[in-house]
Amino acid sequence: MHFSTVAGLALALGATTAQAGTYCYRTGADFSPWTDRAKYHAERACNGYTVNGKWVNGLFRGDFGSNQKRQTCVDLAAGKSMVIDVQNYAGARAAPRKETCTEIFTALILDCPKGGRNDIADWRYA
Repeated sequence: MHFSTVAGLALALGATTAQAGTYCYRTGADFSPWTDRAKYHAERACNGYTVNGKWVNGLFRGDFGSNQKRQTCVDLAAGKSMVIDVQNYAGARAAPRKETCTEIFTALILDCPKGGRNDIADWRYA
């Protein structure tokens, strides 16, 4: 999970650990004022949403191929955006649990105000 401003992306020049498997970036844009908006977009990417009365699966739903990575960039506010991605490191097709996806991104958003990543089992959430 990376946060950017119009000036450029938040770079991970260093990291700290918030909880096992979680690495918080120490440098870059601070998105604390937009945590609710960030959680909203992460939940939509993990679970899905309705458009014009029709259900749309979130980007991170369904099977991922071996080593497949899916990524999206969403606007949080004027000049502020968030890049989130999920990658399958397993040697076979697999699908992330939507509950796990939402829980991990929520924790990253709340615990890592400059972005971060979580490596758990055969998955990376960033």
